Amino acid sequence: MPVINTVIERIVSWLEQCGFDPPVREITTVGLVPPAAYPQVLVTVEVESFSNDGTAVTAELRLQVSHAAGRPANALATVRDLAHQLRRSLNLSHRLGGAVRQLAVGEISFGRRDRTVDGGVVVTAELGVTLSYGADPLTD
Repeated sequence: MPVINTVIERIVSWLEQCGFDPPVREITTVGLVPPAAYPQVLVTVEVESFSNDGTAVTAELRLQVSHAAGRPANALATVRDLAHQLRRSLNLSHRLGGAVRQLAVGEISFGRRDRTVDGGVVVTAELGVTLSYGADPLTD
């Protein structure tokens, strides 16, 4: 359905302008990016539900921050900082231009991927995000 795609594209575009430190190299909706793209943010849709009249939508998103470093502690420190910057940015969701009516950020969970890349081990942080928007966010 193009509605969720429009909202996700708007979120990705908005996050690209947030100015993370260190800069995020890739903000995407596709998890198949090369190791050179770290640090990166992946935005995926977990659940999408519609009201009976079709005018309101609630979606649960998963935002994953990943980074690779030679030492796991370095990768974790970078991911932790970026995850908190991401949460802070999401708390400013009112700057999305009215596309999202309400946005709630859940807990941050940390993990390590079962693979390594040339840059070292890959560490991740995931944020659960619930957002509500109108069925036509471009005119809402």
